[in-house]
Amino acid sequence: MFEIFRRLCADLGYQLLLLLSAARYLPRAWRRRGQIADQLYVAAVQVVHVVLLVGLFSGMILALQTGIELARFGQQDQIGPIVALSIAREMGPFITGIVLAATVGSAVAAELGTMSVSDELSALEILSIDRDDYLVMPRLVALAIAGPLLTLICDGIGILG
Repeated sequence: MFEIFRRLCADLGYQLLLLLSAARYLPRAWRRRGQIADQLYVAAVQVVHVVLLVGLFSGMILALQTGIELARFGQQDQIGPIVALSIAREMGPFITGIVLAATVGSAVAAELGTMSVSDELSALEILSIDRDDYLVMPRLVALAIAGPLLTLICDGIGILG
């Protein structure tokens, strides 16, 4: 039990240090704008159809289930505001986060795993290129831009659904 807790703390510490190290390079983000644009394409444009589909059906299901329960009280006219509030407050950000974690997270993990297997990460180290600046910071900036934008899209399509 203690070993599991120790590994959990070590992993959380590593992730926090990686985040802080990548944040240290944020003033240099303009130099990496090409990489950020590439990662933004992966994190936003290639994912938008999934967010639209899941957001649309979630909005439709939420409206249907809310309507069934409100019909018992004769309050069907409240379906719109309830669905809009619940999509905007909870469902939109949650759906977007899940879709980003599933699609972009797996793509980034596969890409970095392939780079590790083919010794590209070692080559970056030999060339004195900081991996946090070159690999982590552009992906974090792209996700920080894509997350809110995709959340707005998901909110809009979920309310329309």
